[in-house]
Amino acid sequence: MKKISLLIILFIPAFIMAQICPLHRTGDRNCITFAGTMDVTLQILCEDDCITATNNADEVLETGGPGIDMLEYYLHTSSDTILGTIIDHNISGYFCFLPGDMYYNSVYYISAVAGDELGGSVDLNDTCLSVSCGKPVIWYEQPVADAYYLLDDENVWVCGLEFDMLAEYSIDSSTGQWSVLDATGVVFEDIFDPGTHVTVPDSGYYTFVWEEQNAYNPLCSSTDTIVLHFLAIPDPFAGYDTIVCGDSTNLECESDFGTGQWLDNAAVWFSDQSDPHTWTGPYGGAHNESYEYIWQESNGPAVSQDTVYIYFAEIPDAQHYMGSDTIINCGLTTSEFNWLDAQTSEYSGWWTAPYTSGVVYDPDSTSLTTSVTVPYYGVHTFYWVLENVIDSTHSSFGWSDPVITNFLPTASITGTVPYDDNFLHENDATVNLYNQGSYGFDLVQSTGINSNDQFVFNISNEDTYYIKVLLNEPEDFPYVVNSYYNNTYSWENCQAIEMSCGTDEVIVVNMFEIIPEGNGQGHVSGTIYYGLQGQGNGYPVQDADIFLEQEPEGNIVDHTKSDESGYYQITEIPEGDYSLVVDVPGIYQITTHEFTVTASEYIFEDLDFIVDTTGKSGIYAYDPTGVDEIIKEGLHYIIYPNPFKDKIIIEYSLQRPGQVLIEVYDITGRKVETVINERQEVGEYREYFNGGNKDTAVGVYYVKMRFDNIIFVDKIIRF
Repeated sequence: MKKISLLIILFIPAFIMAQICPLHRTGDRNCITFAGTMDVTLQILCEDDCITATNNADEVLETGGPGIDMLEYYLHTSSDTILGTIIDHNISGYFCFLPGDMYYNSVYYISAVAGDELGGSVDLNDTCLSVSCGKPVIWYEQPVADAYYLLDDENVWVCGLEFDMLAEYSIDSSTGQWSVLDATGVVFEDIFDPGTHVTVPDSGYYTFVWEEQNAYNPLCSSTDTIVLHFLAIPDPFAGYDTIVCGDSTNLECESDFGTGQWLDNAAVWFSDQSDPHTWTGPYGGAHNESYEYIWQESNGPAVSQDTVYIYFAEIPDAQHYMGSDTIINCGLTTSEFNWLDAQTSEYSGWWTAPYTSGVVYDPDSTSLTTSVTVPYYGVHTFYWVLENVIDSTHSSFGWSDPVITNFLPTASITGTVPYDDNFLHENDATVNLYNQGSYGFDLVQSTGINSNDQFVFNISNEDTYYIKVLLNEPEDFPYVVNSYYNNTYSWENCQAIEMSCGTDEVIVVNMFEIIPEGNGQGHVSGTIYYGLQGQGNGYPVQDADIFLEQEPEGNIVDHTKSDESGYYQITEIPEGDYSLVVDVPGIYQITTHEFTVTASEYIFEDLDFIVDTTGKSGIYAYDPTGVDEIIKEGLHYIIYPNPFKDKIIIEYSLQRPGQVLIEVYDITGRKVETVINERQEVGEYREYFNGGNKDTAVGVYYVKMRFDNIIFVDKIIRF
């Protein structure tokens, strides 16, 4: 900072203030030429000032003789009546500071000079030249104030109520100070500092003045103004860091004033980025992660931000799908909760009945398939709850749909099993209780005959049930076969039992007895396979009942069961016509094998069966020479063998030319192979689908053939 005492600024050398010089000087005492007298008071000027200094109108000039005098004024450097270094001269006495020829803070003199005229000026070599004492003049440098040297714009935005001023000294020998116009309460840290810190009381426009003075001459000064627009800085609150259960939430920003928006974040979406309370969430749902949200608010150029972090906790999916609103359970205890179809998860879970106290879970409530015992009959509501542990104090929970269960008194089926004027006794047989499942019958319960020659089933669910009695030692009962209720060997002819909670059924299951035809030399054998994925994928069918039916009467004359390899055989068959009946509970028999035992032809092997358990389930006789044949609109088409093991043959003849497309698809609709796709002429053709050379499992496939606009699909089975 530049501060110079005014005593120094106004100090003028004494020799200047008390200057004494001769009134007249000439080279010839007889000369009358006289330049006159000047005011010799020191004149202090600023750089931009000019001065007119003339004599006191007392000059004496020669007007005749050999020369004519003239009067001029000279600006020079000598304090005597002898001219010093001449800076400028003219006849008016008007002089200004000449940069480059003159120096600041130096004393210059303006003298009247009289002498002969020579070329429009005084002849300085005139012997009668007269020079007056000069008037002393000092020029001081003129400062040019600049209140804000960084910008040309005089109006500046200021974010907040404080600012560091940015004036600059224009000359070295300067002092300066700040002031403010028409405002109170403005505080300067140091008004003499060009870069002082200033604080205003309120937002708004303020006009500041920077005055710069020459330290040697305070009269040499200038001012500059700067208008500062102080803007209040917004102070928004983006909200508290929080944990959200789920994949979306409303933000809770408290906006201060002005305008604002949420800054872009590629990981999250916004319903409205300009809304401080917008709805938002991460793309792809909750992933147990924290996301950064930045709210930016502006008041003109005054901008501020605040950040909030939102942790989106995944809500575990504990849904289940019942297919009915209320489940009926017979008794106070469920066998197990497998019928709830609760979803397994990476999260820990448990069953709860919030409206019922005293519920007992066996083995415990954290088991998906736990057994439940309630304290009283009536409607009870259960939920499967999953917990996502976020930290030691936070978790998110996923609740299943309510599992509403009506517990009613138990039902029961009690029965006896007579045969040939007798009854089956304890340990003679196993009694199975079935209901209808997705692939045939599902086994619900299995029990034996007790010491009272009875079997008893306690029913926990209202449903339609079927009962089958299986002999434990069939050889002890040579003419009795495994039988359904009532008195039938085939489930298709059995009697269903409709059970409701609280009912008790007493039934008699009469065992079916066969009529033997005597001995012969006939022999039949084969194997029974499952034909589809999901039910064994080509595995053998064990314990299927195979009955020998005599044709045309339809009498059952013999019986056997398939072993663990699916193999069966019946021997000692008399001559005659026969067919085979295969019984797998709940699955219809579609086709069968028929054969005739004669004296010359009596051994029949590889009479195999395929058990198809798709939605079009059925039991099919496997015939390697089986043919599917279609004749339609110029196309004769056959597929064989069906079912097939490795290769299937597709033969067709065209009665007219056309485009032929043959494709094979699996049961999911995935194309396995394009057999052919070309235009063919009239003629006979043969194509092959070699399933054994493909990555094809046993099961159902579909052959799609398109001949021009004719399309048909044929089902084939690989075993």
